[in-house]
Amino acid sequence: MNLAQAAKILNIDINSSPEQVRKAFRNMSKKYHPDNHPDDDSAKEMMQKINAANMTFQKHFTQNKEKESATAFNPENTNPEFNSILEDLWNKYVKAKEKADKYVKENVEPQYKSVSVIEKKLAIAKSEYEKNPSIEKQTFIHNLEQRLITAKFNHQSALIQARMLRQQEQAALDLFQKTKQIINNPQKDL
Repeated sequence: MNLAQAAKILNIDINSSPEQVRKAFRNMSKKYHPDNHPDDDSAKEMMQKINAANMTFQKHFTQNKEKESATAFNPENTNPEFNSILEDLWNKYVKAKEKADKYVKENVEPQYKSVSVIEKKLAIAKSEYEKNPSIEKQTFIHNLEQRLITAKFNHQSALIQARMLRQQEQAALDLFQKTKQIINNPQKDL
């Protein structure tokens, strides 16, 4: 999903701030949460799109922060006594980011694709069943529905884990930036 698609789903501008995205995500989540619409599959599908859109924006914001921090660890710009501390904190951030990126690529994205594939198969199967009902088709639909429930659960679990990893990544970057600021401006009140 690209940023324009994510903005459209969240009904916000592509240049929205993190606070605006967070507010839109919360509002849309409240509106479409499956607990509020237990029998509405379209609400569940919309909730998945909302989660994916939010993850797209979060990734975008992280990449922007990373670009701002591209020269974040430059030993020439810091007090030499503290270079090893800053280098260690920077490396921890890089490792946290790599871990989060890898998890999203290997778990969240495939789970989202799996849900989409099963949903398409289910729609086709239901359409065929309406044209020519049979016990075999009904059983096939039931099995697909069970697989879809499992796939959605796995996708939601992967999203939760991805959010936790992104929070760890953000915490590592914040710690690095705050430490660098303190080292470079020891007299300044923070």
